[in-house]
Formats: sequence, structure tokens, C-alpha cells
Amino acid sequence: MGSDLRRSAVAALGELGRSDDWRDRADAGHGLAAFAEMPEAVGPLLELVLAPGGTSS
Repeated sequence: MGSDLRRSAVAALGELGRSDDWRDRADAGHGLAAFAEMPEAVGPLLELVLAPGGTSS
């Protein structure tokens, strides 16, 4: 996968991680974890992990 596509995937998962639905946030966390080596993924992933309520309902 090219780096532009990887950045696009991280951006889309970051948006999904801001959903009100906990299932979307959980899916985003799983997806972002696969891109954890990318600096662009670290911020959104940490927001999900550290957010009050996190990926639970």
C-alpha cells in the first residue's frame, strides 16, 4: 500500500474514532493499531485509548 493510501486510511479511521457509537470507536481503535508505527496514527489512537468512556458505551 502506498504511503498516501496509508495516510488516507489513518485519516478515515481517525474520523470513525470520533463517532458517538462505541462500536465505531472500537473498530477505529483496532484499525489504527495496525498503523501505530505511523506518526499520523499515534494522536487519534491515544485519543481513543485515553478518552473518558473510551471505546465502551
